[in-house]
Amino acid sequence: DVSKIFENTSCKFIRKALKEGVVFAIKLPSFKGVMGGIKYKEHRLGRELAMYAKMEGGGIVHSDELPNYGISKKEVEEVKKALGCNKNDAFILSVGKEKIVRKCLKAVLERAKEALKGVPREVRRALPDGMTEYMRPMSGAARMYPETDVPPIRISKQKIEKLKKQLPEYPEEKIERMVKQYKLSKEEARQLVYSGRDDLFEKFAIEYEGYEKVIARILLNVMAEIEREGYDSSIVIKKMENVLEGLKKKLFAKEAVETLLLFFAQHPEANLQEAMEKCGLKKISDKEIRNIIRNIVKEKLDFVKEKREKAISPLMGIAMKELRGKADGALVNKILREEIERVLKA
Repeated sequence: DVSKIFENTSCKFIRKALKEGVVFAIKLPSFKGVMGGIKYKEHRLGRELAMYAKMEGGGIVHSDELPNYGISKKEVEEVKKALGCNKNDAFILSVGKEKIVRKCLKAVLERAKEALKGVPREVRRALPDGMTEYMRPMSGAARMYPETDVPPIRISKQKIEKLKKQLPEYPEEKIERMVKQYKLSKEEARQLVYSGRDDLFEKFAIEYEGYEKVIARILLNVMAEIEREGYDSSIVIKKMENVLEGLKKKLFAKEAVETLLLFFAQHPEANLQEAMEKCGLKKISDKEIRNIIRNIVKEKLDFVKEKREKAISPLMGIAMKELRGKADGALVNKILREEIERVLKA
């Protein structure tokens, strides 16, 4: 356990891991120079050891690539001293939760021992660049025959036909169907399917017909934005129904959805009414919208006369800044065009 050596480290991933985990190290005698570097280029033993660690749910850093990643030369020397390394020895670091770190280093140690014997028997995956990487151990001869303790189970043709009818859609089939059924773009449908949120999308899309684009935006964009802000995005799923119900009842415009969900991420105990009040959201009448837009056009009259139809886009930005969440964007655009046309005709 070399956690104390890295208490004041500049390495970001180690500093983050130490909040809930540990830094463990193992010595690999006489392995210096064989895990990485210019000599071995892509054929690095370090790469092989890293794949074994990855299969156990973690990762490693080896001494041939250090100092690097914010790990200082001083820290490297302190680890070597703690492990009793001589000039020909290498070491491996693994950071994270202790249980996973122990499993990773155990797997790495076993693979390093195999390297002393030669090339191990293992199943490997071909990569696009012509290289291969470790997938799993090669099955032994003992596994290459039917289980003797379990009697064979005969499956009828009727059973097979019944199962065929219950098979899920292939991803590409589902993407095509979602594009047609919900009027999504192919990219939106693809992201939903491959993110695993397609079933959740369809659940809400069936219940809130007509709001499919809003639902897709929540699941693909709003959740990601909330995660970037450092909040728990799972609250979005819990509050989605409340927000969509409010949108369906026309309590606010669809442009307010992101604002409300971000508020809920910060205040998960709040209800919809409280969220709307705190966010200053209240749907206003068409008449009020027109009055606000008319005043904006009046204030920018010289600009409108100069730019004519080209004034729509800049004024739309000003209007939405005042009306976001209170009025539908399409309606604001329609009224703005009407008011600009009215002024130009006059």
